Amino acid sequence: LLDWSIIVTDAPAQADYYELDLQAGERLTLSATHHLTDAINVQLASAGQIIATGASTAGNLHKVIDAFEVPSTGTYFAVVTGAIGRNYTLVATRNASFDQEGNNAISEAQSWPDASVIGRLGSDRATFVDLGSGGLQSGVHVKFGPDGNLYVSDFYAGHVFGDGRPIKRYDRVTGEFIDDFITNRQGAGYGDGFDFGPDGNLYTEGRRYDGETGAYLEITSVEGRDLDFAHDGYIYTTDVTEDRVQRYDALTTAYIDDFVPRGSGGLDFAWSSEFGPDANGVGNEDLYVSSHYSNQLLMYDGISGDFIAPFAEFPSPRDFLFGPDITGDGTADMLLAAGGIFRLDGATGELIDTYVAEGFEGMHANGLMLAPDGTLYV
Repeated sequence: LLDWSIIVTDAPAQADYYELDLQAGERLTLSATHHLTDAINVQLASAGQIIATGASTAGNLHKVIDAFEVPSTGTYFAVVTGAIGRNYTLVATRNASFDQEGNNAISEAQSWPDASVIGRLGSDRATFVDLGSGGLQSGVHVKFGPDGNLYVSDFYAGHVFGDGRPIKRYDRVTGEFIDDFITNRQGAGYGDGFDFGPDGNLYTEGRRYDGETGAYLEITSVEGRDLDFAHDGYIYTTDVTEDRVQRYDALTTAYIDDFVPRGSGGLDFAWSSEFGPDANGVGNEDLYVSSHYSNQLLMYDGISGDFIAPFAEFPSPRDFLFGPDITGDGTADMLLAAGGIFRLDGATGELIDTYVAEGFEGMHANGLMLAPDGTLYV
C-alpha cells in the first residue's frame, strides 16, 4: 500500500486486506471511515496475528489505529471488516497521526513531522459512461443486451416526446461509446423504456428492431412508458397518461388486458413496474408500481392485478428493482431511483438508507439495472 488508490465495489462479506511494507520504529496510523454508518473495523496484522485494533476515538473518523510503533521491519496487513456491500475510505499515514479533531486553533495544532501519505482507499462508486459520451444527454433506461454490451435510452436527444430519441450502445468492459444502436425511435411518445425479447430482438413502444443490427423490423401493438418481458410469458407496460399497467402476449405482442386498471389504488403517472415479494401471502410474486405523482409505491396481486395496499410513501418515485436481502429477513429489499438511490425494506417498505445521494458525480437517478455480478447501473 504505497501512494495508490483503489475503487471498491460492494465490499464482500469477507475481510479486505491491504499490504504495507514498514520499517522498524516507524509510526503507522490507519483511519477507516464508513460512508453510511459506523459499522466498520480496522485492524493491523502480522504473521497471521492481529497486533492492533482500531478504536472509536475520533470525531471525524469511525475507527483509528493511532501512531502504532512498528516493532520490526517486514510486511504488515491492514484488515477492514464490517463494510459488507458498502463503500468506505481507508487512509494510512506514516510517522504522523491523521487529523482526528480537534485541531481547530493554533494551540491545538497537530504535529506532522516527516509525514508521508502511504495510501487511500476510495469510493465504490464511479462513472462508467460519461454524460455526453456518444452524444448522451439524459440516459433513462439501461439494460445489457444479448451481446453483453450496455444499452441506454436517451430521453432528450432529438425531442422530449415523439420521434428522434436514440438507444445508444456502450462497451460492456470499458464503457466506451460504440454506436447509436437505434438512431430514431419513431412514435416513441413517453415510451423511453425498452427490453430484449425471447427472440433476441429489441422492443420499444410500438416498434420491434433487430437485436443484432438495430434495423427496424415492424410495428407492434405494445404501448407504454416502461416495458418489460416478465417471467410469466407476458409483456408488462406502464401507461403514464392513462394511469394503468397493460399486459401483452410476449410472442405475438397482442394486447391481453389492462392488468392494473386505470387509477386502481390511486395510481397516478405509472412510472415503472416490477414483480417482487409476495405481499398478500398467497404464494406468488406480486406486482409493484411506482405512482410518480401520488408519491407512492403500490402493490397489486401478481395473478389478478387487484390492488393490495400501498407499499411505501416516497417523493416522486421512478424506476426500482428488488436486489439483495440487506436486512437479512429473507425478503429481497428494494433499490429505488428518485433523484438519488434509496434502499427500502422489501417486507415493510421502510427506508433503510440513502445508498447514493442525488448529485453524486452529477447523478439524477431515473433508471436502474442490477448486473449479474452485483454491480448497479444507473
